[in-house]
Amino acid sequence: MDAAKRAGVEQLIYTSTVATIAVDRPQLPNESTDAKLEEMVGHYKRSKWMAEREALNAAKSGLPVIVAMPTTPVGPWDWKPTPTGKIILDFLNGKMPGYVETGLNFIGVEECAQDTCWLPKKAK
Repeated sequence: MDAAKRAGVEQLIYTSTVATIAVDRPQLPNESTDAKLEEMVGHYKRSKWMAEREALNAAKSGLPVIVAMPTTPVGPWDWKPTPTGKIILDFLNGKMPGYVETGLNFIGVEECAQDTCWLPKKAK
């Protein structure tokens, strides 16, 4: 963030995750709902939450930051594959050993990369 500010970056987009939105609330949460670190389960969510806070703090000090909070991006060129890509491949290849009752939504990487699909989070 400091290097971006020193370089005069016109716009920094930090890619966070929808997982940093606190969900255990009386009202339906959104990207502006404050969450606490202790609500983040696992290293991935905790690290994303912490990095998001750094990006928002940089915004407060004048760096033009947008925090994008995509859901589950999927698409071409997933060469590893990512854990999400592996779930899809395992399902398609009949290798998924079980099913979990859960909700999960996906977004194509092409749409996710377009600014019309970002969930911008502004510094308070």
